[in-house]
Amino acid sequence: MDDGYIEAVKVTGIEWDAANRRHFAERHRCRRQEVDDVLSGRCPPSRIVEQRRRPGDERRLLIYGRTCRGRYLVIVAAPRPDGILSPITGWPFSDRDLEWYLRWQRSLRR
Repeated sequence: MDDGYIEAVKVTGIEWDAANRRHFAERHRCRRQEVDDVLSGRCPPSRIVEQRRRPGDERRLLIYGRTCRGRYLVIVAAPRPDGILSPITGWPFSDRDLEWYLRWQRSLRR
């Protein structure tokens, strides 16, 4: 999972539209605030990994993080110019994701 890890991304905004708000609410039972928490890394820090894609495909980031209320989510987002992220889809952490993320968080405290 460490391949493609990105040290930092400065997020200046999050690009929402009606379709992705509906998608997160209906398919993933995620509130906009939860997705914003993870994308901004405002609670504990979020870990960002470049998603492997075919050449020519739109760039995608996998953002692993925790909401301010303690929910662990993976959010797939497309980076836009000037630090804007456009959320595409997301899901709750698997047990493996949680173990990996918590191990990474502990390493930050050393």
